Amino acid sequence: MKKQSVSTMTSSVQEQPLQKPICYVRRARLPTAYKIFKQKHIKTHPECKPRDCKKMWDFDLSKQEKDKWLETRDEMCGIRKKTKRAKTSWFAFCDENRQKYRAQGLSFQEIAKCLGDEWQKLTIDEKQKYKDKAAHESALLLHETITNDL
Repeated sequence: MKKQSVSTMTSSVQEQPLQKPICYVRRARLPTAYKIFKQKHIKTHPECKPRDCKKMWDFDLSKQEKDKWLETRDEMCGIRKKTKRAKTSWFAFCDENRQKYRAQGLSFQEIAKCLGDEWQKLTIDEKQKYKDKAAHESALLLHETITNDL
C-alpha cells in the first residue's frame, strides 16, 4: 500500500461533499398523569383555577390516588406494563449474601467484586440451590402472567 503525504490526505478529505444530517420526526410527548388530572378536574369544577389543581396534586392527593391517575394515563395512551423478569441464580445468590458485605460498609463496587469472587468459588452442587430458587421464581412469574392475561 502506498504511503500518502499529509497534504494529499487532507485534500482528499476536503474534496468529499458534505452530507446533510438526517432529520427525524419528533414524536408527540405523552400527557403526564398530572395533566390528565388537571383537565378532568377543570371540566368537573370549572370554578377551579390551574394553580389550585397544582396545589391539590402536590399536597392533597395520596400516593394511591396519583397511581390511579397514572393507570388512567397508561390506559388512554395504550401503554402496557413491562413484564417482570425472573431472577437468575446469580441474583438469587447476591440477594442472599449482599447484606453481610453491606454491614461491613463496603462500596457498591467492592461488594460486587466480593460477591463475584465468592460465586466463582462455589461448587456446582452449591450453585444448584440458587438455580432451584431461580427456577421456582420463574415458574411463579409464568403462572402470574398466565392468570393476569385471562
